[in-house]
Amino acid sequence: MNDKLLSAIEQRNASEVRKIVKGGMFSKPVDVNEYDRTGSTLLIYAVEKNCAEIVKVLISAGADVNAREKGAFRETPLLRACKYFEIGDETSLREKSLIVKLLIEAGADVNAYGSETALKRAVKGVYECYWKDQGLKYTGKKGVRAECLLEIVELLVVSGADTTNAMSFDVGNIPEFQRLDQLLSDSNRLVNAAREWRKLHATTLMGTYYKLHGQKYDKKEVFDAVLRGTSGEIMRKYGISEEEMRDIISKYFSQFTGN
Repeated sequence: MNDKLLSAIEQRNASEVRKIVKGGMFSKPVDVNEYDRTGSTLLIYAVEKNCAEIVKVLISAGADVNAREKGAFRETPLLRACKYFEIGDETSLREKSLIVKLLIEAGADVNAYGSETALKRAVKGVYECYWKDQGLKYTGKKGVRAECLLEIVELLVVSGADTTNAMSFDVGNIPEFQRLDQLLSDSNRLVNAAREWRKLHATTLMGTYYKLHGQKYDKKEVFDAVLRGTSGEIMRKYGISEEEMRDIISKYFSQFTGN
């Protein structure tokens, strides 16, 4: 492991990390996926140091966003990024949110499992931060840290994180918890609607596609034909809008047509 690179990450010196990773005429190539003596990767180490710019540099240099540490829980960078949410102020949590976004955009598995999923950790973070912010010793603005974590929950949910049993506490009359419950419920609603639609309509849609295959056709016409079927029943059952239903159909359509 490159000691200078580890030191630069430790100091959160992004420009130095970029310089070392880039290398030069008299420098040895740096393996950004090398493990250190503790079994951690450079990317996980950068995540722990909460520096989005270094995370970005390492990803651009080819760091594997799904490489697991060699510890007992074999965590990924995203799992580690969603840990320790109870620590830090608003600024550090905003940085954490950016790191989560970078990892997801680079292909991080949002459903990877360590001791628990990234989403479950983020949800727990909302709960813990909310109550700690109500404490007498906390001098910051109440609820701000919980709001930061809600943004991370939303990033995970819209990226396909499994919301099953993600929340295990009562919502009550707390706005932050109500918003969290709504985020998770909306995700479950769309996921369940998509599953039921695929079961009922996949064959119909594929048949329509192959019937039109080789001809000029308007994808909207195909969607309209399917929507006129029993999709309306699913839309009413799950409270799905026509736009959301079209999105469900479009995603499935793209899977087997490549369009």
